[in-house]
Amino acid sequence: MWRVDLCVWLATLALMGASAQPAALSEDARLHTCITVWLKLEPLRDALRMIGRQVGVPLRCTDAIAQEKVCIFVEDRPAHEVLTQLTRLMRYEWHPHEEGGYIVRVPEPVRLEEERAQNQMRRARLSALRELRHQVREILKLPADERIQERERLMARHAELNDTERLRLKLLEPLTAFAAHSVAPDGTIRYHEGYGYWSSDAYAYVCLAALPDRALHAVLDGQWIGLSTQPAQGVYRFPEVPLPNLLRDHTALTLYTERELRHILRNVSPSNPEFAGMWLKLLPLHGTVEYRLLSVPRMKIAVLDSDGNVVQGSESEPFSAVRSISSSTLLPWNLRETDSSLWRYWDMWATPKSKLRSALPERPAPAPHRAAFQPQPYFAGQSVGYRYTSADALEWLAWATRRPVLSDAFRTAHLEPILKPDLSPRALLQPLHERVWLRIDDAGYLMARHKRYWELRLFEIPESWLRPLERKAEQNADDLWDYVALAGKLSKQQVDYLMQSQSHANMPLTRFPIQSLIDCLPALRFLASLSEGQRRLLATGEPLHWSRLNRSQQTRYLEALRVDFPPAQWLFREPMPAQERTLPSTLQNLTTSLVVYVLDDETPERLEARLKTPPAESLVRLTRCAELAFPVLVAPEGYYDRYFVGYAATGEDAEATRTRAIRDMHKALQEASDRRLVQLRVRGYLIEFFTSDSRFARYAFALAREEPFSLPPLPPTEQEP
Repeated sequence: MWRVDLCVWLATLALMGASAQPAALSEDARLHTCITVWLKLEPLRDALRMIGRQVGVPLRCTDAIAQEKVCIFVEDRPAHEVLTQLTRLMRYEWHPHEEGGYIVRVPEPVRLEEERAQNQMRRARLSALRELRHQVREILKLPADERIQERERLMARHAELNDTERLRLKLLEPLTAFAAHSVAPDGTIRYHEGYGYWSSDAYAYVCLAALPDRALHAVLDGQWIGLSTQPAQGVYRFPEVPLPNLLRDHTALTLYTERELRHILRNVSPSNPEFAGMWLKLLPLHGTVEYRLLSVPRMKIAVLDSDGNVVQGSESEPFSAVRSISSSTLLPWNLRETDSSLWRYWDMWATPKSKLRSALPERPAPAPHRAAFQPQPYFAGQSVGYRYTSADALEWLAWATRRPVLSDAFRTAHLEPILKPDLSPRALLQPLHERVWLRIDDAGYLMARHKRYWELRLFEIPESWLRPLERKAEQNADDLWDYVALAGKLSKQQVDYLMQSQSHANMPLTRFPIQSLIDCLPALRFLASLSEGQRRLLATGEPLHWSRLNRSQQTRYLEALRVDFPPAQWLFREPMPAQERTLPSTLQNLTTSLVVYVLDDETPERLEARLKTPPAESLVRLTRCAELAFPVLVAPEGYYDRYFVGYAATGEDAEATRTRAIRDMHKALQEASDRRLVQLRVRGYLIEFFTSDSRFARYAFALAREEPFSLPPLPPTEQEP
């Protein structure tokens, strides 16, 4: 018996040894069959299955790489050649597998090298933050005059500056204006003309420079960082710098004239209020810092007459109020990506630009049997317009040059050039070079590998999640709950990426309105955590109360209550002065898409009234909005140039409002003949979160579909003779 076991064990070792060696696909006669494959953004597992069915050979890959997306555009090429070239590009290996087939695996050295590249990216970002901190600290040591002189010297040598000098100049611009000031007798800061510009970004730089090393690690993790004059636990000391006039004690005067409305500050205190601070947060993938600079000044408000005198009875008593300046800035940092060995490997692998240019034709020359290329752009949003992925550009090159093309693929790899049948293939080289490494090998293949693919793959959403929703959106059958289901599947890394892409151009390109998903993602993830019974209750219009939520649902509820910045009180160890007077409300939806606002007729005043009578128990409410259709003016690039919501007006003045909208549409088309009118049909939901302590979050989830629209003629009295 033991001899049988030994034989089995030896046979197993032999098979393991054989499978451990990469397979030479060219030695398999079955794979000499010529194949034609035209796949774009295809998961590797599905692409291999499709090729395997063509040649009758089982082809697989390990689960770890099954969802990685590839482009394969080849015609009449031996299967073994295509498959070998593809795995060489991906740095994978073929191994024999059961049933006489083959499996793709990631070699261990390759896996470890790509992990090191991810760690290198973080180290590079940390190094960039430290360099920025060092430069700011050095600049702040200089007297104002020396900052001005250094800035002028660097400006004079602008064309020949190195990276370090460019960073210093970028920082000197706001920091020079920040320093070159004097305090007037009334306390206002006077900034000297010609010495750069005043920017609140200077405060963000100064606060970053005040952070210790441990805080920089938290910054890279995307955590909120607080600084204040009275630091609470976990909050850092706010630097000793004068705040903007608006954030110190002052008198705010309003002057109404026939031509303008002016706001004037007087009696500005020369010192900062007792309570002042900043919240800041880094979006690491974009290098953008969002920040809120705030204080609690004592204020007075008054109105001036045309002669500049205070109108009798208009001056208020002094009161406390939280004032703030919120903004964001793109950090002037160099990520030092090229320091990694993996980056250098791909740089050496790529074909030089000059050789690529000579290898591509000036004019497209597609195969005679191929139909004209019909590119289908993605609609990236009402304010962005049409976009293509690099996969679309590579498909166009395969069509236009008849070259076999292989590449990895990502939905987040945008290209702005409009793909047209008569476009020069060489015109795509520059935009592609910004995204990918390109190589033409001896067999004539054009191959592409995306830069930072080891990071991009962490955030890529599987095609099996996206394509069903795209098919439903194409049929106008998508609904809120389809987006809830997708939101519930996303990993933390994917959620972080989407939230960081909210106001940037690198959101994934889809054929459904992904902006609606991103805008409402916290609310959709809360809905995804609910049971069927809880969803049915919300669908009836009834509120769902806090006591009916389990612990994980309550966590999602609190995440949905997010505001742009944490509460001001969390900065301070002592209670802030009571806000004795409420300044004009800035309540708004937590969404950025333009069309959502047509669904929501709630005014800030009505919202304020609702918040003054909070519910006895925190709740969430779901309201389905009525559909609304109205014309929009669309630019050739696909973005919405103008909305004519008045065309759909109802009520007493509907006819007059509609007439004005028709007149405005005719005028707009006369002024911009390259625009077109379509009807936008908008449907959606309001998702509202109200707490018993008057916290509030409101999301407007909108789905919009373009429909044909015929412009009515001008009213008879306005027609041309």
